Amino acid sequence: MNIILKTVLTAITAVTFSLPCQAWDKKGHDITAAIAQRHLTKKARKQISELLDGKTIIYWAPWMDDASNSPEYKYSKTWHYLDISKGMDVMDFVKKDKKGDIIVAINAQIETLKNENLSREQRQLALKFLVHLMGDLHQPLHLGYPEDKGGNTIKVVFFNRETSLHAMWDGAITARAHDWSHTEWTEEIDTYNKKEIKSIVSGTVYDWARQSHALAEDIYQETSEGAELSYEYVRRWAPVIEQQFINGGLRLAKVLNDIFK
Repeated sequence: MNIILKTVLTAITAVTFSLPCQAWDKKGHDITAAIAQRHLTKKARKQISELLDGKTIIYWAPWMDDASNSPEYKYSKTWHYLDISKGMDVMDFVKKDKKGDIIVAINAQIETLKNENLSREQRQLALKFLVHLMGDLHQPLHLGYPEDKGGNTIKVVFFNRETSLHAMWDGAITARAHDWSHTEWTEEIDTYNKKEIKSIVSGTVYDWARQSHALAEDIYQETSEGAELSYEYVRRWAPVIEQQFINGGLRLAKVLNDIFK
C-alpha cells in the first residue's frame, strides 16, 4: 500500500471513530425491535403490520437515525436524547429544549398513535419514530451529561483505536461481545418469565429515563478520559447492554400493546 493511500485510510478511520453518534447502532435497534416483536399481542401485531404495509417494526427500527439527518425530518434531531446534569433529575431538564427531547417525543408519538382520527400517514410516521426512540431511551448515554454531549467529547481508546465514549457504547462493545445477528441475540437473551417481564415493564417513560441516566452516571464514574479499554471493559458492560436491549424491547412491546388494544 502506498504512503498516500495509507494516510488517507488512516484519516478516514480516525474520523469514523470520532464522529458523534445518535443511537444504538443498527444492530442494537434491530435487537430491541426484534424482542418487542416477539412480545406483541396478535391484535397489536396485525394492526402494526397493516400500518407499516406488511413490514414489521424491525424493518423500521434504525430508520430515524438517517431520517433526522435529512431536510424533511431535521426537526427530530434533538428527539434522540435528553441531557441531564450530574445529580439532577429527569424532570429538571425535560421540555427545556424547545425543539423537543426524547421524553417529549416519545409521549407525543404515543398520543398520535392513540388518536384514530388522525391520518394513516401521521400514525405511520409516529410508529416509526416511537420504535426508534424507545431504543434510544435505553442507550444510557442518551441520558448523559450536557457538558460532554452524552459522552461524545470524551475520548477513549478501545482495543487500540481512538473513539468517543458515546460511540463505543453505541455498538463497539456489543460487536466485541458476540458476532451475532439480531435474531441470534434475541434468541439468546429474551428468556425472561412472566413475573420478571411484569417487573421490567412497570413504571413510566420518566422512570425508564431515570434508570438509563443512573446507568450513565455509573459509566462516567468507571470510564475516565483517555482510558485504554479492552476485554475487561467488555466483560463488565456487555451484560448491562444486553439488559438494556431486553428492557427496551419489552417496554416497547408493552407500549404498543397498550396502544393497539
